[in-house]
Amino acid sequence: MKSWPADKVCDDARWGAGNRARILSGPFTGALIYALGCVFGIAALGPAGCGNNSTAQPPDAMMQPDPVGNTPSMPMPYTPSYPPLAPQVLAGSGSILSAPRVVPVFFSGDKFQAQLTAFIQAYVTTSTSWQVLKEYGVNTGTVTPPVVLTQTLAASISDTDVQNFIAARIQDGSLTVDAQTIVTLFYPTTTTITNNGSVSCRDFAGYHGSATLASGGRLAYAVVPRCGLEPVSALTFAVSHELVEAATDPLLSAYNDLNDPYSLWTLNYGGVEIGDMCQNLADPAFSEKNVGVLARVWSNTAAAAFGNPCVPAAPGPSFFSIPVHNQLQVIQLNNKLRNIEQISITAGQTVTLDVRMLSPTKPSPTWSVTPLEVPLPGAGGTGVSALSFAWVEAPGKQTASGQDGVTLHLKITANASGPLGYTSFRLESIGPTTAGGQTETDWVGFVVINK
Repeated sequence: MKSWPADKVCDDARWGAGNRARILSGPFTGALIYALGCVFGIAALGPAGCGNNSTAQPPDAMMQPDPVGNTPSMPMPYTPSYPPLAPQVLAGSGSILSAPRVVPVFFSGDKFQAQLTAFIQAYVTTSTSWQVLKEYGVNTGTVTPPVVLTQTLAASISDTDVQNFIAARIQDGSLTVDAQTIVTLFYPTTTTITNNGSVSCRDFAGYHGSATLASGGRLAYAVVPRCGLEPVSALTFAVSHELVEAATDPLLSAYNDLNDPYSLWTLNYGGVEIGDMCQNLADPAFSEKNVGVLARVWSNTAAAAFGNPCVPAAPGPSFFSIPVHNQLQVIQLNNKLRNIEQISITAGQTVTLDVRMLSPTKPSPTWSVTPLEVPLPGAGGTGVSALSFAWVEAPGKQTASGQDGVTLHLKITANASGPLGYTSFRLESIGPTTAGGQTETDWVGFVVINK
């Protein structure tokens, strides 16, 4: 279990993969649920909140081979370039908020009101993390004085209730909004929020979405349930994640895609907004002086230079362990044709995969790499674990190590009695920071299991 000033995150025993911090989010209709995994030691969060995304399965036919006539397209032999093309979060057709205006909304008696308001003010105006958003067209934000509401809340509300509540408060003058506004609601411990079958403090500790107003316009909002989270740094971590994503993807149609051949990473990560890209790490949080504990976010600029792509990052080297795929497949993903990397394995057979170690830092650091399967749910995915791994260079061990320029060899076996279809894995690289700590970077691989 790794920890930071915000206390602990999620015990990876719920993954069955050892003592690792895990946080996942997933795409939902109308909102992105941010599943903060066993956030900061909440025992009530069960497996769904700790990473299996069981409530976030893609719709039928979301991921299918591209039909050519009546015959699925065949995979093509593929030799990827090296160094590879860097993953980049892409802009969609939707707009971003170029000058976000955050409206913090509290309910009477919130003991963290002053601290959370001060955090948001510092975060959107001075933090290093927020400045990264300039890459995506988002500038320094502003924060209104907090709105404190006195309405009596029901013990259980839905996301539809949240949207109706926002609309009513706009109508009665409690809230003043414009096209750049992010209404950010901090609900008390006495209110449980449900969203598409997911339940606050069991499956998620925050989400952001988009509401349609009476005027026909759209409004970005974020919801942060209390869940008994203490200290306040648990809440600042959650709200920072939601604010960066609400600013860069307010209508859920802007920065939430990856360039090919990495488009399927969205299913492995449960979403590829700029917060999602960094939330699966062992060190997803950063404590910034004069700001507080915040979520690290993806930087396209850093990724393109093969620096540590999740910023702010502790000073130190950057490093990656890259699986070498041997096929390129055209698939239909969210009604778009995409080219994805894959490795084809016959059920019951083993293939040996090259894993190339890459670091631009000289002299090269030594880092470890561990494979972790992440089964893909829904149409085309296995839905359950189907792979086993073994290192040629480290027999009998889950982890191997190396330096820049080294090629490791990973044996991947598809279980003979397991399901057919797509599954995925992450190569989790753990290496040193300048201060003597550790940091993580990930790279995703995809396997299609055939008869």
